[in-house]
Amino acid sequence: MSLTCPLQRGSLSIYGQIAGLDNFCWPDPVKSEKNPDGEYKLAQLVRSNQALYDYTKAFEVPCISGKDSMKNDSAMGGKKISIIPTLLFSAVSRMDDISKSLTLDAKFAGDLVCVIGMTKPELGGSEYLAMLGKTGNSVPRVDAKFASKTYDRVSRLSSLGLLHSLHSPALGGIATGFAKIAIAGRLGLEIDIDGIPCEGVRCAAEILFSKSNSRFVASLPPGNLQKTRKIMSEIPFAVVGTVIEKQRLVFRSRKFKSANFAIPLEKLVRAYKNPLDGV
Repeated sequence: MSLTCPLQRGSLSIYGQIAGLDNFCWPDPVKSEKNPDGEYKLAQLVRSNQALYDYTKAFEVPCISGKDSMKNDSAMGGKKISIIPTLLFSAVSRMDDISKSLTLDAKFAGDLVCVIGMTKPELGGSEYLAMLGKTGNSVPRVDAKFASKTYDRVSRLSSLGLLHSLHSPALGGIATGFAKIAIAGRLGLEIDIDGIPCEGVRCAAEILFSKSNSRFVASLPPGNLQKTRKIMSEIPFAVVGTVIEKQRLVFRSRKFKSANFAIPLEKLVRAYKNPLDGV
């Protein structure tokens, strides 16, 4: 399942080198009497490999190793249980100066909070819809060319030391990303939802919980804003808020009345530390 080749410099590795490792975690893809949908699972495996090829080529990131686990099925109470077909892809990069590495926590009250990248109405498969008992059809899509350009610019910001924190929102969308930044730094955030770069969104939920790819939330001192804007030219970028001393996460919006609310940081921390419901 793996392709081995020497490390190479690509658009993503302008400041270093990146390599990837693929790990296929799959239900039995071989058709049999006990596994009648084996061909469908095999087709999913083929499509997953095609996607892996397309994006590693687009980002010029070689797979230097990998493994596969193809019999992830079990039985409980006489019922067959199969895992969801999953491709776990890990990336490792070289960093010559670790002092330039960035963590996600907000660090200084008065810092500006910025969003990099475009938020689209892509709630399909999101935690938000799952909590409503739905799935959705509009799943996130990756524009490899645009993503590569975005990562390049963000790498420049990092290498120049212009940012105090950096986070890539994933599970839960950008709202969860803001919460994690506040929790990690034990500082509050005031966020203007209307300022988040968006395209085609129809409601506040799509802005807050969409899982669009290639986005970042950063904090930086006001004095670094001009240089940051210059580097991020041609990339969706906006100042959307401020880091505050008061320990609460505040959302404001003029467009969406329901999106004006505040959550005490203590409540966020308690929810984050609680065990999973029913576990």
